[in-house]
Order: sequence, then C-alpha cells, then structure tokens
Amino acid sequence: MINIKVIVDADACPSIKLIENLVKSYNLEMILVSDNSHNLNSDYSKIITVDKSFGSADIKIANITSINDIVITQDYSLALLILSKNAHAINPIGFIYNNDNIDRLVNIKCINTKLRKLKVHIKGPKKRKKVNDEKLLDCIKFIIENNCN
Repeated sequence: MINIKVIVDADACPSIKLIENLVKSYNLEMILVSDNSHNLNSDYSKIITVDKSFGSADIKIANITSINDIVITQDYSLALLILSKNAHAINPIGFIYNNDNIDRLVNIKCINTKLRKLKVHIKGPKKRKKVNDEKLLDCIKFIIENNCN
C-alpha cells in the first residue's frame, strides 16, 4: 500500500464527495481542512477544523503535508508551499500545479491584487463545469497511480 494522504482545502472545494469516493476506492487517507465557519461531515475523511483567521487553514495544511501527499487547493500560494515540500498540488478545476507553472500563477495573483487595490475590475474565474470534476478526478488518479510504481 502506498503511504500518501489526500488533503483537501475544504473551505472552497466544490467536489469533496467525488474526491472522497475516488480516494476511498484506493483505500488512502483523506483529510478535510476548513475553518470553523464551515460545517463538514464525512463518514470516511478525517476533518480538521481551525479557527477562522487569515491563513489558518493553509498553515495547518502545510504542516500536515508530507512528501508525495496530494493537496487539492485553489490557493496558489499554498500550492507553491506544497510543491516546496515535494508533495503534489492540484487545482479543483482539474490541473496540476508544478514548478513550470506555479511562479507565473503566483505572479499573476500578485498583479491582480495590486490592480484590485487600484480599483481596477478583474474578471473572476469562469463558471465551473462538469468537465472540471472529470479533469480533477483524472489528475488525482494520475498522481496516485504514478506513486504506486
């Protein structure tokens, strides 16, 4: 059996049950991390609740992540931290963060933050589609199966 965990930044992940069903089929540990403004329930996953303060869930996720774990988050800064720990980070819309794309994404986030402070309108993310769930599950399967060999 492979010794990896799947950790979900559950504050803003829309596909928790789908992820959980997949992870359960591989008999892997799954952890949901959220702040105390969310009420999560699961018969399978371990749930960790943190205080609602800036970055508290991200800090907890980073602290419990080990080499080869899989973290699902839409937070680029957290993804960068996860990659630095030689773990895997996946965006909930279905793409894998890696050392080739993370710097660009963090830089775009920084630029957009500065523009918002200047009251410049920044377009939000596209509406989530069913294909995003399929891509997400494919990414998770890909990483799990490549860690088995």
